[in-house]
Formats: sequence, structure tokens, C-alpha cells
Amino acid sequence: METAVEREHQGGVMVLRMRGEFDLGTAGVLETGLFGGLAQAADDGVLLVIADLDGIGFLGSVALTAFTRAHEQARNQGIDLVFVVGSSNVAGRALQVSRLDRILAIAESVEHAMVTGPRNPE
Repeated sequence: METAVEREHQGGVMVLRMRGEFDLGTAGVLETGLFGGLAQAADDGVLLVIADLDGIGFLGSVALTAFTRAHEQARNQGIDLVFVVGSSNVAGRALQVSRLDRILAIAESVEHAMVTGPRNPE
């Protein structure tokens, strides 16, 4: 499976669909996709960015650090950033074990994130 972050707009919301394995070797793909997406969202006036983690097969500590930095950057830009774990046990478990599920806004699906639009909790 190719590691990638794909951007798409859905009704004024930016969705960043992540797939593959995110570790030290693919950190550049994650950084470019995640932070590039946040920059584009800020430029476009998008107030909700959804990071869909459902297609992730492996999530290393470098990715968890990037998620924390992205959370802070989004908050500083007035953007709500929601992480969707979906059916990905990999992403859900990594966020739970690292306790990032207490810091990051988490949703079960992209649709749920769009409807509820959880705001960054911290």
C-alpha cells in the first residue's frame, strides 16, 4: 500500500485522507500532507479540517508528534482539526495508548465529524 495524504474539499470542509504506514521513513509525506493541508485550509478560509486516519496500517511516534504539532497549529489559526479513527484499530489504539485521545478532537467517521464539528478541546 502506498503511503499518501490526499486532500479533498467537501462543502467548505477539508478532508485529509491518510493511508499507508507513517513512520520515520515516511515522515516527509505526512508533514507535507498534513501541514500543507492546514496551510491551504487557512488560505482558503476553511474552518474545519478532518484528518481521516482510517486507512493507516502503521502509526509511529513521529506521526503522533506531528498530530500534536498540527493540533497546536490549527488552534493558533482558528481551525478546528478533527481526527477520524473509523474502523482503524491501529490509529485508535495509538491515540489511546499515547493518551492523545484526551487532547485531540476525535470522531468515529468523517460524516460524524462534519455534523458535530467537535472543537479542539485544548
